[in-house]
Amino acid sequence: MIEMLAVTFFVKPAIIALSILIGLVVARITQASMEQYLNDLDEDDDEYWARQYTPPPPERSRESRYRGEEPVYKSVEEMPRFPTCEYLESIAERKECADKRFLEFVYDNLQYPVNAERNLTEGTVHVSFVVEKDGTLSNIRLHKDIGDKCGLEGLRLIHLMNSKGIRWIPGRKEGEVVRVQIKVPIIFSVA
Repeated sequence: MIEMLAVTFFVKPAIIALSILIGLVVARITQASMEQYLNDLDEDDDEYWARQYTPPPPERSRESRYRGEEPVYKSVEEMPRFPTCEYLESIAERKECADKRFLEFVYDNLQYPVNAERNLTEGTVHVSFVVEKDGTLSNIRLHKDIGDKCGLEGLRLIHLMNSKGIRWIPGRKEGEVVRVQIKVPIIFSVA
């Protein structure tokens, strides 16, 4: 009976206190290890880059101005085009030239993620966006990712056009400028 009382009053509380103390020590070590890990990340490392880049939030003022008032089309008579080819005569020539210029922009600015290069990750990332009436891009979304931060890079490239002030030639439906959604493939190839 005395042994049972000793276990109940002395041993169990000691075990509980020891468990709490161990938990606190482990939590402190884990926190210190995480802080050290974050401080030790190399700026050339893919994880560092992914932590540093957070896509900018959508610009609420522009989206709220159009939300509910203007429809977004997926196909119109004159689809939006990347700028720089407006000097050409026909719409077909402008479209062909604009497609080439868009690809040049993408592949001139593409930064192959370190892990993707290391793991030889290849494939196609699909990103969609809406070309607004003023030529800016909104509602930028990732639809297909191949992993190793390639999807993040695809999003970064599309956001970069807004950051650089590149304004697309907006789409037209029945002669009127309209909002149009576009989905683009971005091909990642190690070769």
